[in-house]
Amino acid sequence: MSPPSRTQSEAASTYSAKRRVTLVGAVVNILLSFGKIASGLVAHSQALVVDGVHSLSDLVSDVLVVWAARIAAMDPDANHPYGHGRFETAATVAVGVLLMVVATAFAL
Repeated sequence: MSPPSRTQSEAASTYSAKRRVTLVGAVVNILLSFGKIASGLVAHSQALVVDGVHSLSDLVSDVLVVWAARIAAMDPDANHPYGHGRFETAATVAVGVLLMVVATAFAL
């Protein structure tokens, strides 16, 4: 018995929604980052500058999320008979590792 699969239009619609939400989040991150960094520089607040840089690091995770959503929307194939949905799980782990690396870098 073959695994259940989504229709191409369902997969495209899901990817489109994930992409739109992630891109809106990326724009908000950019504006928030520049606002925090500028405010931190004016107020001589190292914590605010670091928080602004942290918000910029979220852009890397946004790119990773869009890439994983694109891969996850692909149809099942011979190597992935149940689809590519686990790429989103792998991307979530990668984002977690990225956040730990950034936190460690700021702590040093």
